[in-house]
Amino acid sequence: MKDLRIVVVDDSVFVRDCLNRALPKIDGCRIVGLAADGEEALRMIHALEPNIVVLDIAMPVRNGIEVLQEIRRRDSTTTVIMFTSSSSLHLKQVCFDAGADYYLEKTQFDDLLNICRLEQLNVD
Repeated sequence: MKDLRIVVVDDSVFVRDCLNRALPKIDGCRIVGLAADGEEALRMIHALEPNIVVLDIAMPVRNGIEVLQEIRRRDSTTTVIMFTSSSSLHLKQVCFDAGADYYLEKTQFDDLLNICRLEQLNVD
């Protein structure tokens, strides 16, 4: 079984740290990169080719929607999980229209872990 390679993108050190501690506890999941802004994220995603990107929306340099759009221009196979503080239905629709696979509020931490568990089963 291959590892699920994950890049976490969030400007919050606290969120990055929480995910960096929690996600590797899932059998077969490995954090390969942590980015604090959209530009750093794109460089990292391009270089590391993760299976999953956990992506915040409100970030410096380039926001999560811009990063999502760029990911989708280059690649349609990476699973993108928008992980945000916003409960806006409009923003949620914008993310899905831009190609997000999932949209979770940061209060849905357990759902994020469950999605990663399910995705790990589908890694080639």
